[in-house]
Amino acid sequence: MIGENIRAAREAKGYKQIDLARRMHISPTRLNFWEKNKREPNIQMLQKLSYVLEVSCDYLIFGKEALKRGPVLTEEKQVQDILDQNTIKLAQKLIKAGVLKEGEDLTQGQLEKILRVLRIVLEDVDE
Repeated sequence: MIGENIRAAREAKGYKQIDLARRMHISPTRLNFWEKNKREPNIQMLQKLSYVLEVSCDYLIFGKEALKRGPVLTEEKQVQDILDQNTIKLAQKLIKAGVLKEGEDLTQGQLEKILRVLRIVLEDVDE
């Protein structure tokens, strides 16, 4: 879940919720809702979280990337940047297609549906 990933990344940076909320220019309540999976951050907030917490958007969404383990190799960084750009492009296409509304937080249900569809599509690509 995104909330657990946000919390893990925040704690890895040594930030309290109030610290991260200030850096993000959001209310601590909003951050708390994200971390408890009561609400989902929108794409722009995911980008900002990714930047502030120094993790990829993919980590925040999928939790598959290890938290910072030391210096990132240049090639790894390039690959991560491409993944982040693709995540952003996907979100923009979903907004353009009317699947998502720009500036709105995703609900847990919406996120789960999107992830299910993505898994199905990616499985078809692998075959």
